[in-house]
Amino acid sequence: MQDDLTSPTERVAAAVYWLCTGQALTVAELAQRLQMSPRGARYLLNRAALVAPIYDENGVWRLAEPLDDARQL
Repeated sequence: MQDDLTSPTERVAAAVYWLCTGQALTVAELAQRLQMSPRGARYLLNRAALVAPIYDENGVWRLAEPLDDARQL
């Protein structure tokens, strides 16, 4: 549980950080950690996946393996 992560920017940063450090998360786990609804957590992950190399594998979100030709932001 992260009481101090209240802005959308902080929540996205925390979720991507956790995934990039090798943690695998379900929508329910992320929702609980960030004290938000599962619908909001799913939306957050789907939006983050547009720019971060994360993906949903059977309900568990993970960091994808980096690609050699990954686009630069």
